[in-house]
Amino acid sequence: MESLQQHIRCGASSSRSQFLPWMGPIGLAVGVGVAYFFAAQLSLTLLTKPDGVAVFWPAAGISSGTLLALGSSARLPVTLGVAAASTVASLLGDRSVAAAIVFALCNVGEPLLVAWLVKRRFGNNFRLESLSSILCFFVAAGIGPAISGSVATVGFILFYYSDASILTTWLNWFASDALGIIMVAPLLIGLGGLRRDFPEKRELTSGTLTLVALVIVTAIAFGSPTHHWYTVLPLGMLLPALLAAYCRPVFAAAAALVLGFAVVWTTTFGIIDLSDLHDRIHAARSMLLAISICTLVLAPRGVIKRRLSRIAIIGWRMG
Repeated sequence: MESLQQHIRCGASSSRSQFLPWMGPIGLAVGVGVAYFFAAQLSLTLLTKPDGVAVFWPAAGISSGTLLALGSSARLPVTLGVAAASTVASLLGDRSVAAAIVFALCNVGEPLLVAWLVKRRFGNNFRLESLSSILCFFVAAGIGPAISGSVATVGFILFYYSDASILTTWLNWFASDALGIIMVAPLLIGLGGLRRDFPEKRELTSGTLTLVALVIVTAIAFGSPTHHWYTVLPLGMLLPALLAAYCRPVFAAAAALVLGFAVVWTTTFGIIDLSDLHDRIHAARSMLLAISICTLVLAPRGVIKRRLSRIAIIGWRMG
């Protein structure tokens, strides 16, 4: 009887040991897939005319940022999650099955290429804490969408029957995906870096409070009439600069994402007071690019300041 119980316990523990390692990858695949799907659904509410490409694609930042933050072990879960989410989102729209498959392949291959380019230069511990790493990130965020956009353009021509020119379709895909990566991926990269270097209590408190203030200011600004933006938005632009200068890059990335989401939301639902959709799109894309570049470029300065202050404190204590 005891031997039978021991055998059952051993079998149960063996099954748990075989099952538990899969809980992480499966959970990651489901989490990435759900986040990617809802981001894609939001993006598909605003399409460029007449090609039908999404104006913004922050889902590309979710997949690329997850791979850059977690490394090669996340390739399979991210691939499965993105493939499933992209296919379902396309089919729920007006895409055909063939077009959905082509776009899913593009959406899967793009983050894999971006992550490979970055990892090839900086290895597995990639962090946006130097100008060289930021430059590499921007280059990879351009190359990935450029290549995936070329394949996707063929898919639009063959399966979507668009009247837009090839160049227009490619440019819209490239702009939407590149901006999505630049806007979302830095936050995920920064969150991944917190596992190795968690901020001190003082920095965590000040950064969190500043982000809360930014959310409030942004909500007030984009909830106000357009002519009031000129008095409220400057404060909203100042807060990310303060976070970039005095906190870890993850706080600046979060601030950029808050402002970016507000821009995407107001542009998608027509809150921006511009009669022409084309003008609205160009204004929003320019604003997103400016916000992301400013916050990412300023972030290494904050890193240098913190390191110099630590060196000074250590030197003072040793002296």
